[in-house]
Amino acid sequence: IEQEGMVLDSERVYAEYERVVRARRNAEAQLKSFAGDLNFRSPKQMAALLYDKLGFEELTNARGEPKRTPANGRLTDSLTLDTLKATTADQKKFVELRQDFSSLDALLTKNLAFFEGVCQKYKGKFYGNFNQCVTQTHRLSSSGKKILLRDSDGKDKAKGVQFQNMPRDYKKLFKARKAGYEMVEIDG
Repeated sequence: IEQEGMVLDSERVYAEYERVVRARRNAEAQLKSFAGDLNFRSPKQMAALLYDKLGFEELTNARGEPKRTPANGRLTDSLTLDTLKATTADQKKFVELRQDFSSLDALLTKNLAFFEGVCQKYKGKFYGNFNQCVTQTHRLSSSGKKILLRDSDGKDKAKGVQFQNMPRDYKKLFKARKAGYEMVEIDG
């Protein structure tokens, strides 16, 4: 993957990209329908939804005091959202809808936007790197070399992908570089 590059099957990539974009749009609509028309990136609005409307209990420290931001705001970051305990039907529904949306959003932002951009700009070919001695588990990791791709705002940004974190299902998005060649995978 470092010298010869990897090749994506553009048809498969475009089909998966469109499928996930549609599913993400649907999940976002369901989440907004449930939560109301609020800005999910606004900590103040999210805190009102989580703690005032849905009644989640704030996380507490060892002394039983609510954990807060340095400005004494209620926590609404992803780690906090993943830690909150859902006890009511509405809380459970919110957690389910948020997890669905977050999973689809992660597929787009961590993999498919990169793959789709590579197919459009580089005819599906890109190069990867093997990374040695950088993981905490001392295992070999690999990543796609960062390339400039246009984001949703129309700006070029350097993007890459981590192969070890890619869903196994997305292996089917790759193909052999030349006709008649086979693609194999090995794991030691």
